[in-house]
Amino acid sequence: MLRLIAFLLYLQMKNIPVTEALQVEIVLDQPLMIKNVGPNVLATTLLITMPPGDSGLYAHTHPGPAVGYVFTGDLLFQVNDELPKILPAGSTFYVNDSERHVWDANASNTTTCIVIATIFGRPNEEITTFLTNFKRESRNDALARAKGL
Repeated sequence: MLRLIAFLLYLQMKNIPVTEALQVEIVLDQPLMIKNVGPNVLATTLLITMPPGDSGLYAHTHPGPAVGYVFTGDLLFQVNDELPKILPAGSTFYVNDSERHVWDANASNTTTCIVIATIFGRPNEEITTFLTNFKRESRNDALARAKGL
């Protein structure tokens, strides 16, 4: 819970735009013992609820890989310079460490999108670095490109 509070305070201190309705809840914060690596890996699982039209978090990176599952709704998803895409409920995604997450947003203006994501990092290390100087296109423009318009 303290990591979630620190995460939300970090967003506020950096003036990073997050809609009031966006909900991020840490549901697992588990140190892992991996053979030949040791106990220096931490798996943090997030339950992310985005209301209709939500733009999600600003562009960011993670120190380790991230895997996720779109539980309900449609996720507007883009990594690095790839074309944005819409991942429907039941889709999974994987992002390598340090890759830029340009879009993790609700692709719908009428339904809620719920995503479960696990981020791998190191104990006592920030799991998200926001790219405050990165300029991304609008959500509507990203959606249009994802739909091939």
